[in-house]
Order: sequence, then C-alpha cells, then structure tokens
Amino acid sequence: MHSVLTKSNMFLIKYVALILGLLMNGIFFVLSNVGIANVGLAIIFFTIIVYGAMTPLQIKQQRFSKMNAVMQPELNAIRKKYAGKKDQISQQKMMDEQQAVFAKYGVSPTGSCVQLIIQLPVLFALYQVIYKIPGYITLIGDKLAELAMAPGFEKFFNNLITNDKGEYYNVFKNLSQVLTNTPDSAHYVDAIYKMSSNQWETITAIAEKGNEPFLGTLTSVREYVSHVTNFFSLNISDSPLQIIQAHASVIMVVVAVLIPLLAYATQVLNYKMMPQPNGGDDAMANSMNTMNKVMPIMSAVFCLTLPTGIGIYWIIGAVVRTVQMFIINRKMDKENLDEVIAKNKAKAEEKMKKFKEKTGVSTEQVSKNVNINTRHLEVDEDPAMSKRASLEARMKALEERDAVKPAEGSIAARANMVADYESKHQNTRKHADAKKK
Repeated sequence: MHSVLTKSNMFLIKYVALILGLLMNGIFFVLSNVGIANVGLAIIFFTIIVYGAMTPLQIKQQRFSKMNAVMQPELNAIRKKYAGKKDQISQQKMMDEQQAVFAKYGVSPTGSCVQLIIQLPVLFALYQVIYKIPGYITLIGDKLAELAMAPGFEKFFNNLITNDKGEYYNVFKNLSQVLTNTPDSAHYVDAIYKMSSNQWETITAIAEKGNEPFLGTLTSVREYVSHVTNFFSLNISDSPLQIIQAHASVIMVVVAVLIPLLAYATQVLNYKMMPQPNGGDDAMANSMNTMNKVMPIMSAVFCLTLPTGIGIYWIIGAVVRTVQMFIINRKMDKENLDEVIAKNKAKAEEKMKKFKEKTGVSTEQVSKNVNINTRHLEVDEDPAMSKRASLEARMKALEERDAVKPAEGSIAARANMVADYESKHQNTRKHADAKKK
C-alpha cells in the first residue's frame, strides 16, 4: 500500500525529494526504535543534516557576499560615472570597467549563482517532503493506510467531504481539494494526515454515534498520529492560525503565536549576519534593504497560515544558517584579504588557461571580439557614421581573428576551417551568378 502513496510530482524536484524522503524516513525509523518517534523532532534533525551538508555552498556564497561588500564602493563609483548615459558605447565602457573590478578582486560577476541554482531544488524538495509526510515516512503512511482501507471508512469519509448538502461539509471542505474525482486509498491517506485536531474530534464523534465498524481502527490510528505529530502540544498538521481560531488553551495559543514570531526573528537575524555593502546608496542596495525588511514579515505570514511542520523547518533552517554564517564570518575575519584576492585571481587564471588549452582561443580575445561585434548595434546620430563604424569594427574583428592562431585540432581551429570553406563557397556562387546574368 505504501508504495502508491502520493509523493511530489514537480518536474525534477520529485527526484531530489525522493532522495531527501529516504533520509527523512531513516531519521524517523531511528527515532521510533529509540522510543521517541516524533515528526517534529524528525524535521529538526532532517533540516540540520541537510543544511549541514550544504555548508560548502554556504561558505562560497558567504565569501562572495563579503567580497561583494568590499567591491561595492568601486562599483557604485562606476555607476555614478555613467549615470544618465544610455548610449551603447557608454554602457559597454561601464560593463568593461565593472568587469575590471571583478577581475581585480578575482571574483566572477555571476558570484554565488551556481550555489543558489544547486540550493533551490533542494529547498523546494525539502518543502515537498515535509508537506507530504505519509508518502515518504513508511511507518506513518502504513498506519494511516490501515484506516483508509478499513471496511466502510472510504464511503463514510467520502460522504463527509464531498456531499455539499451534508451538515459536516463545512468542517471538512478544506480536505475535498486533496481528493480527485476518482479518489483512491492513497489520496485518502493524504486527506487523513492533513486533518486538524478539530476534524479528528468531529470524525471520531460521528463514528461513535453511528457505531461504525472501523471505530476501533479509527481510535488506534488517531492515538498513533496524535502522538507522532504532537510538538509542544501542537499538531504539526495544524497551522498556528487554525489553533488560534479553535479557541484552544492559553498555552497552546502562546506556543502557536511563537511559531510566526520566531520565524520573523530568525530571518531578521539571518540578514543581520550577512555582509553589508560598504558605502553607496544605489538602487541595488536599496532593493536589498527593502527585501531584508519585507522577507521576515512574509516568513511570519507563511508560518502563521501553513502547517506547523513547515514553520518548524523554516525556523530551524534559519537558525542553522545563522550559526553557519557566524562561524564562517569569524573564520573569514581572520583571513588576509590580499591573500584571498590573490587566491581568487590564481583560480581565475587557471580556468582561463584550461579554456585556452581546450578551445585554442584566450578568453581575452573572446571578450574583445564580443565587444566589437556588439558595438555595431549602436544607433549614432549620423547613420552614415554609424554604418562606417560598424564596417570598420567588422573588418577589425576579422583581422584580429586571422591574427590569432588556435591550437591545431582545437574547436576554434575547426570552426575557422568551416568558416573559410563557407566563405569560399559563397564567393564561387556569386561569380557563377554574375556570369549567368
């Protein structure tokens, strides 16, 4: 039964979620064997392990952020220098000067993009695993499946959820979206897991009143689920907002309110730990400051309305990142900036050397040719001058290409052979057409 329980079906993310799901299942299995089976505790260990594994990426991202903060005054000065100049040449010069700054510090303009590209699928998959716990944690999925497959329960549950004329429809209408037009036991497991404490109480009361044949199974499953999903008296399937609206005890309301408050506080702490730009009030810096203020508020809103399990993951993830950044910052503060820059430059030069060995063309020549080829797009006030400049640029590019002799057998050498062949072939066709005329 468990093998058909619903898992993430997001493109590519589902494969990452499958791997992370195995980790979550293993953690819960170990906790169960030592007598502390709890989904909230499993989420905490799960989040710590995953974020711990991403520490190397965090170090690279943090290192770039710190170097970027050092470069900001120079980058800001370049932007101010070309402020208001929208022509192609000025824009190209600004890009060249900015590139020179990046080269000076041995940093790639793309910065931590690679790290973010790697982290994003993992973070999306983390969310999917936590949101679809029964599909990934075998013990919970199998226990819920016992109730979903109990004689008479499917019909009973379906009537409560899908009958819009039933008196309990409003209590269970949020679960109707979980089920398809042809619901199967797997979808019923999803719906059962997402039931709030109030819904569990309601469904148990109805089953007791009707003396339903599955009442014993319902009671057993409810006790198990209540035990493993209880986190500081909260059901991790409930959102803090649901708990507050249910007029729960004062203690439960206080704990529920702490979830979004802690989410907000840990996000604020995260942003304060990030290296800040030195000087300048450019648009990018203002945008970052705005995001740093808005994102913690959004985190609080999300953790107020989403299941408590998601809030636990969100808070623990922020705490782990803060600890990582604190340790990384302390280590980087002891580093000699000049040595770091020298190492960055050495790595960049090594990459350029490998690129040249592979293609036969230096990155400087590629950059120069790209700049020349893009400048002919500029619209000058004098069309004739613009056209002339374009032709001169093209001629110069061809001359420089011929001056560079790529390594024999390299990609660039083969490309030149193809280009020469096509050029000769076109000239032959032109002469033949001229003779016909």
